[in-house]
Amino acid sequence: MDRCKNGALLRSLRIAMHSNKGGANKGGADGFPPAPVLQNGDVLEKASSNVLGGCADPAVITSRSSHDKFKRTMSDIQEDFSLLPTALADLETRISSRRFARYRRAANNDTQLAFRLYRWNLLISQAFYWPLGLYEIAFRNAVDAAFRTAYGEDWLLYPERVPTMQKYAKSAIKAARRKARDNYGNKLSPLKDTLATDFPFEINGQVQHDWVLSRMNLETWNSLLTDSYALSPWKKYLHVAFPNIPSYVDRAYIYDSAEHVRTLRNRIFHHEPIFHRPLRDDVLRLCQMMEWMCGSTHWLACTRTEIHDLLNKKPIPDER
Repeated sequence: MDRCKNGALLRSLRIAMHSNKGGANKGGADGFPPAPVLQNGDVLEKASSNVLGGCADPAVITSRSSHDKFKRTMSDIQEDFSLLPTALADLETRISSRRFARYRRAANNDTQLAFRLYRWNLLISQAFYWPLGLYEIAFRNAVDAAFRTAYGEDWLLYPERVPTMQKYAKSAIKAARRKARDNYGNKLSPLKDTLATDFPFEINGQVQHDWVLSRMNLETWNSLLTDSYALSPWKKYLHVAFPNIPSYVDRAYIYDSAEHVRTLRNRIFHHEPIFHRPLRDDVLRLCQMMEWMCGSTHWLACTRTEIHDLLNKKPIPDER
C-alpha cells in the first residue's frame, strides 16, 4: 500500500531551514540529513526513501541565498521552490491526469507552472471558504427573516401559508424535516450538543422551525427568490432581508447574484477548479450581497481576508 504523506514538502523545507543554520555540512540533532549545496546557492533536498514506508519525500529546489528568506511565513517560503520531475509525476498521479489536464492546458503544458497554478487554486479556494460559509448562514437567515415577517414565525412548519410556494421548495422543506429528525436520532450527531441545548427539537411531535432551517441547502434558499415569489413576499419585504440595498436593486438582480455566489460556492466546496472564473467579479458579487444584508458581516467577510492579495499572485495572468 502506498503510504505517501502530505508532510513530505514540509519535511523537505525543514531540511532546508535546518541546513541554513550553522553551515551546510553539519548533520542535525533532529535526525535529518544535511542538504547538499548546489550552484548559485540553491539547495537540493531529499529525505531517505524509507522514511515514509517506501515513498520518498519529493525533492525540491529552494533558494537560500539569504538567511532572511527563511524568516518569512511558510507560505512565502513555499513560493520559492520548484519540484523535481519525479515529484511532479507522483503528484500528477495522485491528483489524476484527467483532473490535472485542465491546469496543464492553462499552463501551456508547463508541468511546473501547472502545479503552481494547482496550488494557487487550492489557496484561493481556502481563502474563499470561510467568507462563503459566513455568507451562506447570513443569507438563509435573511431570507427566513422576510418569510417570517410575511407568513409567521413558523412558516417552515406550515408551507401552505405561502400561496406561491413551489413544489420543489415544498419537497425540500419536507426532506429537511426528515434530515433533521435523522440527525437528531443519531447518537453521534453533534447537533445534540449545539442546537438542542437551547432549542427544543420538537413540540407536540412537530420538528421545530430552526431545526428545519438548519437542514435546508443553499439551492432551496435561492429558489425562494425566483420569479414565482416576485409579488409575494418580495414586493413588500425585500428590505427586511436586504436592508442596505440601493433603490435601483431589485429582487431579480439579487437572485442573479445569489446564483452567481452559489455556483462559486459549489465549485469550491466540491474541490473543483476556479482559476478560470472571473474571480474579481465573484468577489464583487459576494461582497455586495454581504453588504446589502449587513454592514458588519460585510466588514468581517470582505476585509479580513487574504483573497485580494492572492488574486494578485496568480501564477498565470487572467485572460483579457
